[in-house]
Amino acid sequence: MKHSKLILIAFIAFVGLLLFPIINGFGCDFSFKYMIGDREEFGSCKLGQYTLIDYPDEDNGYTVLNGLYFNIFNNAVIVVTSHEDHTKKMTPEVMSAINVLNQRSWYQMSMKQISPAHMAVYTNTPSDTMKVIQYKGKLSLFDKDA
Repeated sequence: MKHSKLILIAFIAFVGLLLFPIINGFGCDFSFKYMIGDREEFGSCKLGQYTLIDYPDEDNGYTVLNGLYFNIFNNAVIVVTSHEDHTKKMTPEVMSAINVLNQRSWYQMSMKQISPAHMAVYTNTPSDTMKVIQYKGKLSLFDKDA
């Protein structure tokens, strides 16, 4: 009887560890705006649904990335569910944005709250990039309130 209880407790703990990134990601409720030159990005996450809208050129339309958001220990994974291209003409910036959209079916990044209104985002795809982005909300279920 003792062995079956221990096995059951170990199984529940194992399943809990496997579900932690999903449960923690469902606690996201944030939005941000990031600008660099003429390029604007708007991102939001609500109940595990992540959306990134990218304006690669001024007055040339936009691209949209939709995905599922998972978070464990400040490491975020976005599993891409769909992406759309609403640009008007092809430019090098648009090609770069579309290539990023079509490049993978998932993205991994480190997202860490550094103050109540700022997060540090580090990604190494397509190149090493560190951004400090102003945001509103919570990055995950167990994140501090902003």
